[in-house]
Amino acid sequence: MKKYLFNLIWMLADRLLMLVFQLYIFVSIKRLYDLETLGGWSTINNLSQLLMSLFMLGIDVVVVKRIVESKERAGVEIGSAITIQFFGAIAYSLFFWLIIKAFYQDIAHVNTYFIVFVIANFFSIFSKTIFWHYSALVESKFRAITIMLSMVFGFGFSFFANLQWPELIFFSFAFYYFVQFLVAVVIYFFCFDKRVLWSYDKAITKSYLIVGAKLIISTLSVAIFVQVDSLMLEKFSGVKEVGVFNAALKISTIWFFMAGVIASAFFPKIIQLKSRKSDCLFLLQWMITLVIYLTLFASIFITFFGGDILQILYGEPMVASAKVLSIHIWSSLFVFMGAFSSKWLYANDEINLDIYKTVVAAVFNVALNLLVIPAYGAVGASVVSLASYFIANFLFFLFIRRVRSIFVLQCKALLAVFNPLGVIRDYRKIKCLFQS
Repeated sequence: MKKYLFNLIWMLADRLLMLVFQLYIFVSIKRLYDLETLGGWSTINNLSQLLMSLFMLGIDVVVVKRIVESKERAGVEIGSAITIQFFGAIAYSLFFWLIIKAFYQDIAHVNTYFIVFVIANFFSIFSKTIFWHYSALVESKFRAITIMLSMVFGFGFSFFANLQWPELIFFSFAFYYFVQFLVAVVIYFFCFDKRVLWSYDKAITKSYLIVGAKLIISTLSVAIFVQVDSLMLEKFSGVKEVGVFNAALKISTIWFFMAGVIASAFFPKIIQLKSRKSDCLFLLQWMITLVIYLTLFASIFITFFGGDILQILYGEPMVASAKVLSIHIWSSLFVFMGAFSSKWLYANDEINLDIYKTVVAAVFNVALNLLVIPAYGAVGASVVSLASYFIANFLFFLFIRRVRSIFVLQCKALLAVFNPLGVIRDYRKIKCLFQS
């Protein structure tokens, strides 16, 4: 179990640093410019992420799963997957440019934003493929070292921009990913003794395209109910309201990202235990109980002190954003649950169910936002987000018989929160599962 815990610590360290860097850029834009500029940056960033979700096919977790199951085929799995993502990045860039030209020319600095996000995403896909291998082998310390070294240059560039040349603050985002790519290549090919040469296989590429065609619906649905509220706010309420909304979300999403990190750290063990269903479900329940403790602590803390945190970061009272944050942070309860349940679905080849639950949540999110945002703006959008996560990551499992055990498991995990001594006692069995 120590190996997984150390892996988790490395993953948390690099992801937290990355999110702090993104938050620093976000805060710098607000301080150097204004809330409208921040709203414009957020709008184009959300559009970029939405399109990336579509054209990258969402195959990341599938690649990691295949490497875990067959480590000797890592080179051909990575090489085939990166081929797809390279051409996906080209398609993303083209569609991104066309949409900006057609609908977003009224946003200040929009062409700069386009260049920044295209450069950043292009280099990030090459780093990401290296990170797949680290994740599958539970060797995330190499990823963390890559992130930390890159961060030194990223922060250095952004500090210079803040002090001497404000226009460069936008490009610090792209600069970081360029440096990350260079550092990732050097560490992987010269310092990682389990490195493999990448190769291309037509049959494997085709299989990824087939799986990716299914996953497009899922990843796009996730992107819709994560990103669409900002895009709809821009249309119904203006970029200033987007700035209010995203100023709050930048805090809560730092916490949300931790869910994916923790679940990803234990994904290889979930795959290994999938043939022992009762043990796998026991591990899942115990881990979910543990993260519920974390989410309750964080949500209560942010509810009371979120306004103070926002004022410290942005340099002025952010009353509207504080209200959004106090609601949106409670979504983390269902985000953390969903991170583990989704990993279980992927490990057990239940990709279709992951697609169905995200589609249902996305449709609900869009429909309700159409009614709520014109009247209640950013606060209404935060309530809709909470309801959408509840449906996707909790309520959905009640209505599907073959995975109803996940709903029961999540209910037990919620109840177990009131029995901390039982959670501590169960740790002994959890430790045995990691030794088996």
